[in-house]
Amino acid sequence: MGGFWRFSRIFLRLGAEITKGLTIVGYEQCEGNVMAQNPRWCKSTISWQQQIQAWLHEADWESLRYFTTFFDSRVLIGEDELLVNLKKVAFAQLTLAPALYKRLYENVGFIKKGMGIFGQLLPEEKGDAAGTINVKQTIFFPYVNSLRLLAMLEGILHSSTIERFNLLPDNYQEIKAYQDDFFKLLNYRLYYQKNASSYQKVHLLPVKSMNAREKEALKEMMKRGRRLFLKTKDIINQRCSR
Repeated sequence: MGGFWRFSRIFLRLGAEITKGLTIVGYEQCEGNVMAQNPRWCKSTISWQQQIQAWLHEADWESLRYFTTFFDSRVLIGEDELLVNLKKVAFAQLTLAPALYKRLYENVGFIKKGMGIFGQLLPEEKGDAAGTINVKQTIFFPYVNSLRLLAMLEGILHSSTIERFNLLPDNYQEIKAYQDDFFKLLNYRLYYQKNASSYQKVHLLPVKSMNAREKEALKEMMKRGRRLFLKTKDIINQRCSR
């Protein structure tokens, strides 16, 4: 254990330097402190197993947010099996307590409105984001959260939303039909924000620079994202009621 703590101090210092460098080049620091410099995210395998079990046992708003952040982790360098085994701990606990799935979708159930009751787009009205739609909050979240929940349900280890679409079993054809929408959304963000001056602005679509056809396509993706999330809830409710 002493050896681990010596190494953890090294990686925490390295994490602090990486965080500082990312801040310098324009990446804003995470308000929730989910960063490499935070000891919460630098643990031994045993400590991580205990942490995952504790998060799912507590199952409150903050604990489940931390758990979903962990679940989206991936290996950049090192032994893949270490992370695979940790995710298997999570799958085992979810299998024993399927009611947790409902708590998880409730945790991510809020979707920021991007469209009014008359079908009009609702851009931000104040601040630096005025006149833009935050596609991360209004459109990406329903797709990303839905596929994360389904990955948990089906034991899918990959963290990429596209990979999760691809790895869903064949009986999820209705869900897989939404994959093209997600690709279109990625292309929208690339097209409009290739010259964004900061990381946060990558997610902001300037409504005035869009033509009528593009606005209608954006609204359709919003509607379909909400429908995808509702279908995901239905799947979870059916599975958990068995």
